[in-house]
Amino acid sequence: MDRRKSIVNPRNLIICVTTCTVAAVWAVIFAALYFYFFGQSGSQSPVVHNVTQVRTMQPYQRELLPWYMDGPIQPTTTLHDNQVALWHHQIPHDPFQRLLNQLMFFPKGNGDTKIVLFWSDWSPRETVDYKTQQCPVKSCVFTNSRKSFNKASAVVFRGPAKLLSDFPHEERPNSQVWIFNSLTMPGEAYVHPRDVFNWTATPRLDADIPMFPHGVWLYYNPLWKHQDPPMNLVGQKTLAAAAWFPRTCDERSRAYEYVNRLVHFTLVDGFGDHPACGDRCPQGRTEICLKLLADKYRVTLVLEDRLCNHTIPNMFYVALQANTVPVVMWPPRSVYEQLVPEGSFIHTDDFPSPRDLAWHLDTIYNDDMVFNRYLSWQGTGLFVKSWYCRLCAMLHHNSMPDLTIEDINQWWDPDGECFS
Repeated sequence: MDRRKSIVNPRNLIICVTTCTVAAVWAVIFAALYFYFFGQSGSQSPVVHNVTQVRTMQPYQRELLPWYMDGPIQPTTTLHDNQVALWHHQIPHDPFQRLLNQLMFFPKGNGDTKIVLFWSDWSPRETVDYKTQQCPVKSCVFTNSRKSFNKASAVVFRGPAKLLSDFPHEERPNSQVWIFNSLTMPGEAYVHPRDVFNWTATPRLDADIPMFPHGVWLYYNPLWKHQDPPMNLVGQKTLAAAAWFPRTCDERSRAYEYVNRLVHFTLVDGFGDHPACGDRCPQGRTEICLKLLADKYRVTLVLEDRLCNHTIPNMFYVALQANTVPVVMWPPRSVYEQLVPEGSFIHTDDFPSPRDLAWHLDTIYNDDMVFNRYLSWQGTGLFVKSWYCRLCAMLHHNSMPDLTIEDINQWWDPDGECFS
């Protein structure tokens, strides 16, 4: 008998290879566990090294966040205000950086109290965020009492404006700042007077003090923009249809035309008062309808009858809060990408036709993984509401530029800004 044949027994070879493989796997596991628990024990300071640490958001990591993201980091005193790019004319091509500069602006001598008078359409409830946030500069008083006109450092005129005769008739105090403020889309406000406003505060990044009612999205870490979303959002959203909440039902609008083509390829549930656009949401029952949106739907069509180049519809934020995927038509994708979470929405420009969009929507209805990818932004940042904090700091600017807007109408609602 040849002994060499008995050594190379196939059965023995398989057992040997299997044993070695298992041993190697366990060695790798033990090495990884050892490094995880002991490998970084010598670190002297809590430094964020990777996205996993940011994802868990341990307490020591929150110590690295600025005040406007619920962190403890406050700005240092700005000794020379004119060296900070706070105004649109100083940094016209990077409005997002200008907004961040305003958030961290802490002017010297900010202890003097500034009175801000809202001339119309304002409620003290709006200042809840100002009172609860850790605003660097909090020496401001907000009021709607017109008796404070002569003492006010700033007067805010909110549109839609009332008749021009409602503007102040008293002599305007020197250095008093008049601010044009609008929360509506352009074209929905009346014509405003010329050569009276100094600053703008609207939901546009090129405004002097950009004001977004729902906030502007900021990441905890710009390198970490996605994570696994909560899986319990998937099972309950079972309707294979898109929800549509039109403000009106203008059959001549681009939105109506687009939806009218889309319904040939996928289901659309209309919520509104007009039978032509759907009557699933009677007037006065908005809360019930929004709960239905959050409970059952995966997709919301944010297709407005009136489209504007710089203004994101309010319904977009409602759709996000309801854990749905917003489908938008306008403004351009570039506007959304500056203000909302990456990968959280669908733009109609991404698809050659309504039919192609419908095919993708069907994938979202039927594939939980595809739907979850649109929710992967959750937990990676927050919508920052900081307008009152920034306004108060800006009013303490020691080198405030002398600005007067010649024609506010041309800036806010130029030809072609909005269309149907």
